[in-house]
Amino acid sequence: MKAYCFLVCVLVLSACSSGGVVNSHNSEVVFSNIETDFIVEDINGYGCGEITSAVLNYVFENGNYSTQMDVHDNYSTVGCSIKGKLLTNNQVVEFTFDYGGIVNFDNGKIFVCGENCCQNNFQFCTWDREAENPNRVSTDVSPALPTPPHQAGPQRAGPENI
Repeated sequence: MKAYCFLVCVLVLSACSSGGVVNSHNSEVVFSNIETDFIVEDINGYGCGEITSAVLNYVFENGNYSTQMDVHDNYSTVGCSIKGKLLTNNQVVEFTFDYGGIVNFDNGKIFVCGENCCQNNFQFCTWDREAENPNRVSTDVSPALPTPPHQAGPQRAGPENI
């Protein structure tokens, strides 16, 4: 019986120290066994910088699940990304992390670096507070009609900041 209790204690301790990232908004959301080779895909040739596991851990700890519509309306993709895989809800999923703070999982879920994640000018965040206001007047114009500098819309994080 003592050996059984010892074994259970060892298993519990090793599970707790497995390096999982618990989400600060929902303690049931845990990401563990995060693996990536950190090879940057730079589809626009911006000269994207490298990131560390600390960036991914920060996003997983402070971000939240979102919808495609929310991402479309409130975020920007940067064109710099890395791929990896992790364990969540006892399921191994592959992911692509876009430097705009958007994580696309191969199971269709999307995780984003939103308002709480973008604190202190976090570099990997493109969430736009004003985009959430449904009464906001759009500043987007057709590419054929350039916007004069004095009428430019809100600035988003772009590759020049990465």
